[in-house]
Amino acid sequence: MVLILIFTSIFLFKGLVLKEDPVDMFGVKFFSVATGSMEPEICVGDLVVVVKKDADHYQEGMIVTYQLEGMAKPITHKVVKRDGDMITTQGVFNNHEDKEFHVSNILGEVVFTWKEYYKFSNFMRSPIGMIIVILGGFVLIEGLSILDKVILKKNS
Repeated sequence: MVLILIFTSIFLFKGLVLKEDPVDMFGVKFFSVATGSMEPEICVGDLVVVVKKDADHYQEGMIVTYQLEGMAKPITHKVVKRDGDMITTQGVFNNHEDKEFHVSNILGEVVFTWKEYYKFSNFMRSPIGMIIVILGGFVLIEGLSILDKVILKKNS
């Protein structure tokens, strides 16, 4: 529980306060999906968790996030073709393939998708969400303090 609270706090701080996009924690990147090109597999407002792999790891059928030079935002699409070090992707909803690119442009493979993440994100940005996080942290710290006192008293 403590690890989840710490992780969530760091994630929210980096994303909401520092406006880091994508949020990068311990080599794992988190992207909020902005378009419907991968629907219904990945929808607008979902959060994808992306982990960098070796270049030879990426194969047809994998969902990857990549960014080409000059692109403002990365794209998350499915690999439909691999020819040596050249990759072709396509959004599931799209009826055409993307422009072929070098495998080095891949930021990582999507290893997890948090469906409807936007609901949680919107709630956490609301005043009540912020109050709950602050109170939750306080309750956790106080709870651990009380637990520590009980254990010390029991051992005495």
